[in-house]
Amino acid sequence: MLKIRTKYFIIAIISLMIFVACGRPSDTNSSTNPTPDSSPSAIANATDQSDRSHMSEAKFNINTSLEPELDPIVAKLKVDGLYDKINKARPYRSLDELVSKKVLTQAQFDQVKETLTLDNTLVGEAKDVDYLVKLGLMKGHLLVAKELLDMKRPAEALPHVGHPIEELYVTVADQFPQRGVTDFKETMDEAKDFIKNKPQDPQVMPKFKAGMAAVDKAISALPETQRKTPQFVAQVINGLLDSASAEYGGAISGNKIEEVDYQDSRGFVAYAYMLDQDVQPQLQKDNSKMQAQLKTSLDDLRKTWPTVLPPSKPVFSGDEVAAKVKKIEQITKPLTLASTSSRVSSTTASNTTSIQPGLTKFKGFVTASLTAAKANDLAQAKKEMANATDAWGEVEDNIKANSKDSYRTLESALSDVQTSLVIPPNPEQEKSVKALESLLKTVDTYESKPK
Repeated sequence: MLKIRTKYFIIAIISLMIFVACGRPSDTNSSTNPTPDSSPSAIANATDQSDRSHMSEAKFNINTSLEPELDPIVAKLKVDGLYDKINKARPYRSLDELVSKKVLTQAQFDQVKETLTLDNTLVGEAKDVDYLVKLGLMKGHLLVAKELLDMKRPAEALPHVGHPIEELYVTVADQFPQRGVTDFKETMDEAKDFIKNKPQDPQVMPKFKAGMAAVDKAISALPETQRKTPQFVAQVINGLLDSASAEYGGAISGNKIEEVDYQDSRGFVAYAYMLDQDVQPQLQKDNSKMQAQLKTSLDDLRKTWPTVLPPSKPVFSGDEVAAKVKKIEQITKPLTLASTSSRVSSTTASNTTSIQPGLTKFKGFVTASLTAAKANDLAQAKKEMANATDAWGEVEDNIKANSKDSYRTLESALSDVQTSLVIPPNPEQEKSVKALESLLKTVDTYESKPK
């Protein structure tokens, strides 16, 4: 089972925490923002503070969180198979459905409800990083499956075809309509079924390759220029390697190696290496020293997995692999900090301007979404709401600083749209229209209030 940790969400959390740290006035009753400090030292300090605090303040999205992200919830409640129960009952339209769908008892829900959310808080680059990390994990699984299929070992390949659908697909599928990606769950399921039930059928490889091509097409929904930008790719690589380290650590027990987790980690590193190859020319041009260090460190890390089948004893311990991954994170830190600093500068600059232009932009996308929903074009309505969510990210901190009550009201209305329209694979038109109309009414009410 996938043991992905939450570190690759740090980029998203960092940006949100820095937005608050840099843009919120000390006196929340004042409508005047102080001049933001966007100096390098202030940015670094805000980043360090976010690193330390994100785990205590982050909430877990019950529609999209992966298994290990919910480990604190599982540990607190001590419910066997809790992740599988949560996953099978998705999507949720409200947190209370954890109880109504009999995933948790009311008493259990009351213990953890403050740490759960339905909000989709990732916007902009952070959302794109998260998207590619999750698809990259799918790709890593399939790279390993391909090696095993080529070796005529379909039974061992099967979990690596199944896990992308069972564990990862649901966490990104809601973004496919807005990114112009065709749903490919059926294609992946068909490949899995052939490998499971007809492993000797000559159609096994064509079906498998169709699944691989579908994942590649979903990845290509991100602009090629973005996928070849070192600052962007460094964040994705760190996310993939963190997952690989977690998988490998779970595979090693003394001198014994659990095969599936070992292979998972091999696949994740393989795809991270492929991404690095894409940016090596640009990185060589921008920073040849970093390029050389990164290449050397990745080559060293890859020695952990000499073959797709585990060696008789581990090449490196779990702690040694974790240290190698940490070293790569340190090497790429100037790239990831540069990306974070860019977001901070953009956000602090926007905090000195009026909220209204951004709010008008947000309202325009919501209006377009409502028009599409009324025409029963719910796919287009989802696309418009994706744009609206990005626009909301540009103004929410200013709104929150001006009036926490108004912010909570707007957030609640936006959350209703997310749970009615954006998250469900097949949303109901009537509920979607009602939620969108309520959101527009809430925006109108906010606009009419004196600022």
